[in-house]
Amino acid sequence: MREIAKKAGVSHTTVWRVLNGISSVKEETRKKVMEIAQKVGYDHPPMRGGIALRRVKNIRLLVFEFERLTRPLFIEVIRGIERVTRKNGYHLQFSSVEEEFFFFHTKFGPLKETLPISGFILFGVDLTSEEIQTLKNRGLPFVLLNSKTQEPGVPYVFPDYRGGTYLALKHLASLGHKRIGFITGPMELQLDKEKMEGFWQAVKDFNLEKDERLIRKGDYLMDKAYRKTIELLNLKPPPTAIFAADDTMAVGVVEAAKEKGISVPEDLSVMGFNNMEIASLISPSLTTVRVPMLRMGELAAEILLEKIEKKEEGRKVILPTQIVVRNSTGPVKR
Repeated sequence: MREIAKKAGVSHTTVWRVLNGISSVKEETRKKVMEIAQKVGYDHPPMRGGIALRRVKNIRLLVFEFERLTRPLFIEVIRGIERVTRKNGYHLQFSSVEEEFFFFHTKFGPLKETLPISGFILFGVDLTSEEIQTLKNRGLPFVLLNSKTQEPGVPYVFPDYRGGTYLALKHLASLGHKRIGFITGPMELQLDKEKMEGFWQAVKDFNLEKDERLIRKGDYLMDKAYRKTIELLNLKPPPTAIFAADDTMAVGVVEAAKEKGISVPEDLSVMGFNNMEIASLISPSLTTVRVPMLRMGELAAEILLEKIEKKEEGRKVILPTQIVVRNSTGPVKR
């Protein structure tokens, strides 16, 4: 699938949609992908309603990128999943989403379909209604983790990113800040959009300055957050506080402030999100929003096992978040 995507100049997701007959792809793109697939020897079997898998005690955790599994934030989630699966006698397996769907739709598909899997946890995967229906048709229980849907019968575990962002802005507003910068995530995932909604709701409710220039798009990496902070601090007037959608980016904010000779929190308050370990280690320690990562993983596994063993429809859970106040925020400088 990676080779097809590269030759066609499209994403892996687009290739997957074409090969699964999902109609949300332009006809020109679909033809191009199918032609390349045939040239590289892709043998696409007909779609089937549901995959008959032997019910054994294996759970598969699916992510878009294996690299995510090594990030400290996600390791805590995985610990939660593994704690529940091990307690109940299940083995936890890992694979990427593109590999998993490739298994089911290449000439090796019949072999892979005999893999002993009891159910799936899809971690951080935003799916369309058609993609969800495709998964349903496989006949395997699955749970969405760190994403959500209104589709009936599809359980999920999703932190209250909107509410957490709202609480962050409320905290800053309580310290007298009116001009607050926001460094967002890449705005590709549902969680980024929810944070944005929480931001604008707080701007409205707490009568904060509404200035589009105060919003800068980041990528959850420190370097870009550093650059975006320099842009914010060069504004006339600059923000008195900056909220970053992730603790790693908040560290970049603090470093940029130091580079400019701006003291945190005396001259600039900084807040992050997720309460990562680094938040308590940097100087000044970071005020942030705590997301119960361990509990996220535990709940996802518990809900999946309920579907597997008790045939329950599954719960849709929004996990509450909370503010952790440390030393990077303070009253606005008069």
